[in-house]
Amino acid sequence: EIDEEGLRRLRGGAERGDAALAHTSFPLLQDYFAWVHAHHPARWHYVSAQAAEVYACLCALQDPAASTLASALCAPYLPALDHEFGPHDHHNLEMRAWFRSHCGRCGGVAKSACARCKIVGYCGVPCQKAHWKAHKPVC
Repeated sequence: EIDEEGLRRLRGGAERGDAALAHTSFPLLQDYFAWVHAHHPARWHYVSAQAAEVYACLCALQDPAASTLASALCAPYLPALDHEFGPHDHHNLEMRAWFRSHCGRCGGVAKSACARCKIVGYCGVPCQKAHWKAHKPVC
């Protein structure tokens, strides 16, 4: 299961508008999702709902660091969410639009999307090139 302490901190920070508290969850969440990717790639459908909750909390913070983390952690789960709830599910459509409108590297306003997956947005070519190594495995 997802690191409960990380999720508790993220939820608490999002509910109270306390970005500092939410930011303490970032390393815990990154470690958890990295562990899932490395050890249980078949569990993506199981953790897709957790990714959706993390996305909602991160977006509620309205902060560039949270936006960047939302793209990095949650965008790879969109295909699993599409499979689970359908590609026309309004939550999935909202997430796709959000990922395309925020830079996957810096969290700024995106001007274009990845030409390959069309999920992750970028503010410019420098951010897209700098992010490619991290994005390529999930693209």
